[in-house]
Amino acid sequence: MRQASRITLIGEPNVGKSSILNRLTGEQTAIVDAEAGTTRDLVRATIAINGLAVEIADTAGLRKPAGAIEQEGMRRAHEAARAADLTIEVRDCRQPDRAATAPDQLPAADLIVLNKIDAAGLKPGCDQGVIRLSAKTGAGIDLLAGEIARLLAAGSAETSILARQRHVDALDKALELLSEAAAANPDGDPEVAAELLRSADARLGEIVGVNVADDVLGEIFARFCIGK
Repeated sequence: MRQASRITLIGEPNVGKSSILNRLTGEQTAIVDAEAGTTRDLVRATIAINGLAVEIADTAGLRKPAGAIEQEGMRRAHEAARAADLTIEVRDCRQPDRAATAPDQLPAADLIVLNKIDAAGLKPGCDQGVIRLSAKTGAGIDLLAGEIARLLAAGSAETSILARQRHVDALDKALELLSEAAAANPDGDPEVAAELLRSADARLGEIVGVNVADDVLGEIFARFCIGK
């Protein structure tokens, strides 16, 4: 089964992280309350967004901690953000430039969500990595889901391109080594040909993630009279 991509919601207390999680999951996954600091531990849920499996983590609000429990919650929030494939910072749209304060440096968010547009009389929208929505009414949640899917798909495509290039490079090197092995004189120095074949095998193993066993190589050497 394909591993789910990890998404982490970060932000100050009471900006609506838990409400956004509940909207995306379609359930009351996280407790929502007007009291700041309701979320202390990570709340995780795995769902499908546009056919992509994602694990979303709601985190404790980032602020100067009031006690040991909240401080531990913030530490876990930092840890989840650093391990995420996609980090989303949620802000109150009435204070769009107010970023969450964190005791330790966090990586820049991949996506900014300006929540509570219903309280500001704004319309939902998406512009250059910023989503305007209302977790309370659900307006703009579809824009968020679409942008999440786009960013994750773009990341997967980039990873696939890099992987394919590594495969091509490994194949080119394996072909070069096999050509050298074929040109080697078994009667003169068979160990050279054998070593070249082993090197070519190692290159091919980089592609499939395994190495050919010694008994398979032995069969190759015997079949082609290498080393005799």
